[in-house]
Amino acid sequence: MDLHFTTRDHKNTVIELQPGQPLYHIDTPISFLGNDPTSIYLVPENRAHIGQIEFRSFHDDVVTLRGQNLDCVRSGTFSNSEIFQGSDQRQYKWKVSGSNFTLEHDHRPVASFNLGSRGILSGIPKKPCLHITNEVAHIQEEVVITAIYVRLKVERARKRRRAAH
Repeated sequence: MDLHFTTRDHKNTVIELQPGQPLYHIDTPISFLGNDPTSIYLVPENRAHIGQIEFRSFHDDVVTLRGQNLDCVRSGTFSNSEIFQGSDQRQYKWKVSGSNFTLEHDHRPVASFNLGSRGILSGIPKKPCLHITNEVAHIQEEVVITAIYVRLKVERARKRRRAAH
């Protein structure tokens, strides 16, 4: 299953199953401090609030889905990869490679995120896409919220590195 993002701004976007068929709405209020939580809404259920991502400066980040915390842990000191345990009690790992990343279970890819392209060279822009295999379709919401979390975390790290130079 492919989920398509309507914009490259992962703080404020709609995720569609097909064009014109919204599934999730991602919303982050504009803040001068930059620490406002990102909320995830399920569109077909009258925009029901299903999850939230909070980045914290001096404590662990908090990823909540339907009232339950999802513990996302960096896989190593110098790694961008994030590990979480799904509600199915299996361990999953988002492996980051540049702007794209892959979700693995037992070293097999089960989902992937592609940032797409602006179409500068080809003239055809390609929107971001999250591909979810049938193997993890039963934890689709967990895959979506952790993918958003990893994407936002990678963006924050890039901004910090740019500001340091």
